[in-house]
Amino acid sequence: MTPPFLRSYSKRGAWLCLLTFNILFIILVSFHLSAFSGWSHMRIFNSFAKDFTAQNEMYPAAPNPTETSPREQTAESRQLSEAEVASRFEKRRQILQSACQKYVNSSLFRSKSIHSDLMYHYPPVINQTITYCGIEKTGSTTWKAIFSSIRKVMKERNIPPVKIDTPPGERDVLFAFVREPYGRLLSAYADKIFAPNTAFWGKTGRYIVQHFRPNASNHSLECGHDVTFPEFVKYVIHSQTTGEHRDGHFIPTHDHCEMCRYPYTYIGHLETVKEDMPFILKAIHSPVIYNQTRFGNETLTNSFALPLRRMRARVKSCMSLDEAARRVWKKMQIRGFIHKSIPFPLTRAHTRNISVEEVQAAGLAAVARSRKLTDTRGQKQEAAREAYSMVDMADRDKLQQVLALDCHMFGFDLRPPHIFPATPHTHRTHFSYFDLYQ
Repeated sequence: MTPPFLRSYSKRGAWLCLLTFNILFIILVSFHLSAFSGWSHMRIFNSFAKDFTAQNEMYPAAPNPTETSPREQTAESRQLSEAEVASRFEKRRQILQSACQKYVNSSLFRSKSIHSDLMYHYPPVINQTITYCGIEKTGSTTWKAIFSSIRKVMKERNIPPVKIDTPPGERDVLFAFVREPYGRLLSAYADKIFAPNTAFWGKTGRYIVQHFRPNASNHSLECGHDVTFPEFVKYVIHSQTTGEHRDGHFIPTHDHCEMCRYPYTYIGHLETVKEDMPFILKAIHSPVIYNQTRFGNETLTNSFALPLRRMRARVKSCMSLDEAARRVWKKMQIRGFIHKSIPFPLTRAHTRNISVEEVQAAGLAAVARSRKLTDTRGQKQEAAREAYSMVDMADRDKLQQVLALDCHMFGFDLRPPHIFPATPHTHRTHFSYFDLYQ
């Protein structure tokens, strides 16, 4: 039935008016929903960004809401309050103190940490000293970049550097970040061994092939480029139990920073970085804040630049550029930057003389597309399930002993079910995080 206000029009005119009205209504509703979504996405930084309105040109308060998946927006709308985050930090301190008291004389502790020095300190406000202890594969590269930006801002504001001569135990803020131990180990393997990195291939890869691969080929012994995850786990167990050929990227977290010697103010977890990092940055009066999208893109860009530009010649002596680029692509899927449904877009013929810029452009496009798909954070656990399923249970049990102190000190599961399933994993998906040519 035609509405009364349309009765004076012709039948065709009435339908045109109705159509116009419906289009306007849809536009208004879409605008309202978009605005609401953007507000939800900004909530994570609102608690402290207002204090630095004029200071944060280097790090926008949050990425563009249109680049964030609906699931991520929903998760951010449930962010803990500042008081709840503070309570969680206090609980972590208590867990650490309890574990230190219980295990300080345990054989699980090595006699001396491999990295006992505390680093990256700065005085952002008068009479306050801040020290951060960086641990590899827990976001330390990001923190180094943030501290570099802070130093730049301080220089621009003519704030002179201050020599900090107080011992760590007497400083106002002392903090570090940790990470779920089994995931940290896989991340270290993916970044330094699986993905092209000729420095680690030469230093660690060759050592692993020589000691843990019977009948290794001369090419593998010379390059160290094709270490498997089970071989890597054997190396980690050996290096930690014997003290031989240790590296900061692969040793347990408790072997860094002398966690039981100094009273840490904050122990952040990489798994809750979206809440922990803003809280700590506010606590230390940082003049800059963190933009996850920017640093994520920089990580991707650098990951392709390292093997395809700075190490190009040495990588080509061990594997094709096609394999090298595919390994970096898989690493980004393991880390959750690129959705697993997005295949490597270049052909073997195309990658023979591929430029860094071409691969970077393809990678950044895939990252942007991934943000619009379903949440990729579950890929890390899927990749861990696949990787550790290749390790025999005897070695997994030995690795548990190596990582036990990390679990006790930082509140992580000693035997995560995706690493130690009650029954062997029988379900296999068609996707593999380690098969380059599916």
